[in-house]
Amino acid sequence: MERILFACFATVLAFNIPQVTNANQEGAEKLATIPLAPKITHPSGNLNTLSTTVAWIGDFHNACEIRIGQSSDPETADIWRSGTIETVDSRLQVPILPSCSKLYAFVRLRNAAGWGPWSEGKEFFTPESPVLRIVKPAHADRARGPEVEVSWIVESHEPVVSQEISIDRTTFKSVPPSERSVKLTGLKDGVHNVLVRISVGGKIREQSSTFYVYKPMQQARSKLYMLDLASLMQVNVDDPKDAANAFETLQIAAVLQGLVNRKKAQLYLNYTAVDSFWLEKIRAKGAYLEHTDRTTVVHRGSTGSVLGLRKRSSSVERRFAVYEQHRFDYMRC
Repeated sequence: MERILFACFATVLAFNIPQVTNANQEGAEKLATIPLAPKITHPSGNLNTLSTTVAWIGDFHNACEIRIGQSSDPETADIWRSGTIETVDSRLQVPILPSCSKLYAFVRLRNAAGWGPWSEGKEFFTPESPVLRIVKPAHADRARGPEVEVSWIVESHEPVVSQEISIDRTTFKSVPPSERSVKLTGLKDGVHNVLVRISVGGKIREQSSTFYVYKPMQQARSKLYMLDLASLMQVNVDDPKDAANAFETLQIAAVLQGLVNRKKAQLYLNYTAVDSFWLEKIRAKGAYLEHTDRTTVVHRGSTGSVLGLRKRSSSVERRFAVYEQHRFDYMRC
């Protein structure tokens, strides 16, 4: 009987193994197929830049090659050739191209099986050189004052001879030709207009941007007490009394914070790493609590553990008395 079963099992294996082998061969043949010609999605039409990005949709690849030329034949495209670029990305920045030109972009892809065919040429047109573009603040943007940085980009085959900048139609101020940013100071709340003017190869270009300046709300200079409750993160949660004590402490501290901070921020609770992160954010330059002087008070797990807090602030003292009393009542239980 065992011999019969073994013979049947061997027959089944012999019948199925070729099918599995054939399936593996078909998968290998699919993996060995070269990539199809990709479809270029950008650039297209009239551009506002001389240094564009070539982007495409295509098969998986481990390398690509891009060519840009003046005809629809990739073999004669000699304006710019990238050569082989080892990448799996589907977009690539190209250098500055000739101005006022009708150009064609081509892409081909490579995988383990080899190079695929070239894409169809994508037609596009470059603008006249030089190109001036204000990057920041963008038109109709909001900028935090009273200091605002203005930055711009110049694309040209020739060096910049001179640069000037004017704010709100005031007198132009000279900017060194090598710089591409200026910090404006003392701007009031409201709408402003900045105008940048450059001279390149005897040509003048101007670009303007209208933006809104606002000043963030900030608390006047005062003290900020940080109640450090980080030690409660180390409480033994398996001990019912310790766990309940930590819970009560957090609840009472939160109530105290709400009472003390009704009119202005005076008390901040530091319990987790997230709390420390946000404390740095709200005390950063230009933030709401930039002008506060922080005083750290460490919780030590006993009544009156927030040392010296009652002596430092009369407004905090009245509320902290509630904190101490509740902790004392709990510890007597």
